[in-house]
Parts: sequence; structure tokens; C-alpha cells
Amino acid sequence: MQGGDCAGAFPSRRDALKAAVRDADRVCDLGHHVEVFARRADGSLKQIADRSTARS
Repeated sequence: MQGGDCAGAFPSRRDALKAAVRDADRVCDLGHHVEVFARRADGSLKQIADRSTARS
């Protein structure tokens, strides 16, 4: 997901990131590899989570 108007509304950036990680876990449970990134104020990306299909 790339965000935008359809991504929902959250009270804080932290809450939005937590929701993204929960979604990543759900999609990973379906057998997909998922990475979650957040864009920093300087425009660079930081990887928040890497959910591989090899979770235990």
C-alpha cells in the first residue's frame, strides 16, 4: 500500500505504523513476504518491519 486517502486516519504516526505492521503480519500469515517502510522527514526510507514467510 502506498498510503493516500484510502489508507485510513490515525491519531498519530506511531499508531499508523503499528497498524501497518499488524497488516503485514496478517498478509504474511497468508504466505506472502511483506516489508514495511516509513518515509522520514528528509525523504529517505527506513525499514520498519520485514515479515518473511518463515515466521514461527
